Amino acid sequence: MSSSSSGAADPAVSADDGAESQYRAATVVVCAVVLPVLATVAVALRFYVRAKLLRAVKAEDWLILVAMVRCLSGCCVTEQ
Repeated sequence: MSSSSSGAADPAVSADDGAESQYRAATVVVCAVVLPVLATVAVALRFYVRAKLLRAVKAEDWLILVAMVRCLSGCCVTEQ
């Protein structure tokens, strides 16, 4: 903490807060991109195994696909 009575922000603290904020923003962006991609790959692989190898796509597979599409569309839509 600064001992000055002027109320000015300490430059060292401000610089650290800016770096921390940028790091957190980058982390959020990475998570917002990587996790939906992994979910899409997992659902695609499930459909591949069910359709090509087992030849039995069931209702729960379609429900997973609907849930994933709704979730992804909800993540992409933002309110302004």
